[in-house]
Amino acid sequence: MADSKAGSGDSAGTGSGGGGGVMATALQDAIKKEAANKQQTAKTTAPAAGAPGADHAPDQKSAAAAAADYDRAEISFSLPASEISRVHSAIPVSAASGVLIHGCIEGANFAIAEPKRWNGGVLIYCHGFRPKGHGLRAELDPSADCYRQLIEAGWIVSATSYRRDGVILTDAISDILNLRAFIATRYGTPLQCILEGQSMGGSIITMCSERYPQLFDGAMGVGAALMQDFGKGVEKDAFLNFKPQVPILYLQNEAELGPIEGKA
Repeated sequence: MADSKAGSGDSAGTGSGGGGGVMATALQDAIKKEAANKQQTAKTTAPAAGAPGADHAPDQKSAAAAAADYDRAEISFSLPASEISRVHSAIPVSAASGVLIHGCIEGANFAIAEPKRWNGGVLIYCHGFRPKGHGLRAELDPSADCYRQLIEAGWIVSATSYRRDGVILTDAISDILNLRAFIATRYGTPLQCILEGQSMGGSIITMCSERYPQLFDGAMGVGAALMQDFGKGVEKDAFLNFKPQVPILYLQNEAELGPIEGKA
């Protein structure tokens, strides 16, 4: 499926519509059932003292108040994936909150919107196909209604550009794993990590749910491109087995049931 700023695929935070509300109902119910079965005690690791996640009580401020005092100060940096484990020494975590962080890992730019008080939840947005020359931008708008509601409830909301434009699948998964590892190192192990993918991103989040159920608790695909006829130049191990290990909610219409449009 093609993915562009004008359409539903590449506009982070605008194409989902009421995505936050959907995740709060059907998807989260499925996640709770799955979590009860797994009983993964490792996911109860608390964030380091003083980190934005140290207090897991959601902020109760109104939407207007939250928008008014959201600090748009930005922290920017770049590091190789091998340095993720040392991020605390390079970027000290303070009690500051409401910060939009930009960074780069292995050539993939990312953005993280910190809540006032982290409740342990993480959403990672996975964009769709972008033609070559689009530019490696992690497009994340914390003021978009669906994301604003999650941030107000205490969620970390994040996005990655991937390391290149065009059709990218397994390398995109590596960029998502790097972003999750950075979040876990900076804030603490997530209690719940959800993926949102649009168009090609829907195929990416499906592969993540099949391959890394220990890292993700659920996923939502919007207009997911699941027909894998990508042509030459695509990673050889970019395939689906259609056996997801975590709950996935697909928001789809008949016009979207096709392959990713574009060349690698």
